[in-house]
Amino acid sequence: MTRPQTAHETAGAAHMKGNDDPHLNGIIRHVRLYIQQRDGVSLVLTARPDQEERNAPACDALLEGSERRYAIEHTRLDTYEREGLDQARFIRVLDPLHWSFWGRLDDDLQIAVPVHAIPSGCNWRIITSKIEEYILGTAWRSLPLDESTRVSLDGVPFPLEVRRTNHGPGGSLFIRRVVSNDRDQRVEAYRTLQGNAVKFCQFNGYRIVLVVESDQVAITSRELLFQEFARAATSDNTQPYDDILLIRTGAAPWCIVPLKVGDIQSECVPYWPAAPGYPPQLW
Repeated sequence: MTRPQTAHETAGAAHMKGNDDPHLNGIIRHVRLYIQQRDGVSLVLTARPDQEERNAPACDALLEGSERRYAIEHTRLDTYEREGLDQARFIRVLDPLHWSFWGRLDDDLQIAVPVHAIPSGCNWRIITSKIEEYILGTAWRSLPLDESTRVSLDGVPFPLEVRRTNHGPGGSLFIRRVVSNDRDQRVEAYRTLQGNAVKFCQFNGYRIVLVVESDQVAITSRELLFQEFARAATSDNTQPYDDILLIRTGAAPWCIVPLKVGDIQSECVPYWPAAPGYPPQLW
């Protein structure tokens, strides 16, 4: 089985806005392809207002076709405090286990750890080694299917929430992080909606599309992000937007989940495009 690429392999280091930013260019291209397929239109990128207008707020891109026009604004969703530090530690200590066991287990093994669980002042290699020993052992293989079990391991300074599932042969390891206080996500979602509305005032006649990027590696499910945006949404802060799209860039292929289309708060729908090998309950 070919493993998906990691966040380091896909996103790269650059996140600054600019015409020379390949990451932002890639997001705009991905959104253009999504809208073309969804609406049955052919679109071209006609302008980058945020680069051309330096003295006032402006959106990131204008897409135009023969019958429809779209104004695109990209923003990032910071899920919780000190997320950059936490993500760096997760990638170093736990992410290698995820890829080394990809497709090698009898059943799927899901392990959830709290955010900020990996402390400073201890030997991180021991943490990786102890969890690897647990995966190679037999204890988790006797757990009941589809039930979560809290596990404590010697040498690992945080608990593991372990869940065994079976989706057919060639099981894999999935490690994710859990935010204990979902209020943080709800507040950030609200700020994201409020902070971008002013950028669209001048684009009459365009369909207004807010693209919210989450590049977290194994931090939260699309269902939870959708729920937090639904809770944060009010008539005041969603009124400027015709579409609100969540784009997940933490692993390849990048996936889009519509949060709002027209007047309808979308149900949590499948990714676009489909991402083989990504169980929807985790990614």
